[in-house]
Amino acid sequence: MSGFPQAGSSGVVLAEVHADAGAPSLNTEQTLATLAIPAGLIRVGDGLQVLAFGDTVNSSGSAVTYTWRLKIGGTTMLATPAFSHASNPDTNARRKWKFTAELEFPTTASERVTGDLLTTGATLNTMDAVATALVATGYGTAAEDTAAALNVVFTCQLGTAVSSADVVLHGASLVYFRKP
Repeated sequence: MSGFPQAGSSGVVLAEVHADAGAPSLNTEQTLATLAIPAGLIRVGDGLQVLAFGDTVNSSGSAVTYTWRLKIGGTTMLATPAFSHASNPDTNARRKWKFTAELEFPTTASERVTGDLLTTGATLNTMDAVATALVATGYGTAAEDTAAALNVVFTCQLGTAVSSADVVLHGASLVYFRKP
């Protein structure tokens, strides 16, 4: 596939974001990454992989919830429960998060997705037990026609607007896998 960088031996990077895009102190849904799928690219059986990563901080003095969503076109395919992050007065103790999803296309107008979100605990330089980290995994569907250009959108919404809590995206990518 010309025009797109190669990702490994079989995938092609369609879109990527490299920015510290944040959603500080807002309790409305904030777009962290928008990744474009060109019109007519997807064939039956093709796949996409989404990877996004970043961090959060909450030094507000009380718990703040975070809800992440993955959308294709106008459809929300996955949404996490509202994860509660306890306050930590150390503003350098940013929780890291990583989101991965695999989209498959049984037709050019229907999508299936499985996704995982992992957030670490707020302890620096340690691998926290899963009990102190947050993990979500899910499955979703959509019916968006890939004959038209579509966006894959990754968002986050804080449950409380406080100036000492945020979520930051450090990078995101969309990798395309063509079925042979």
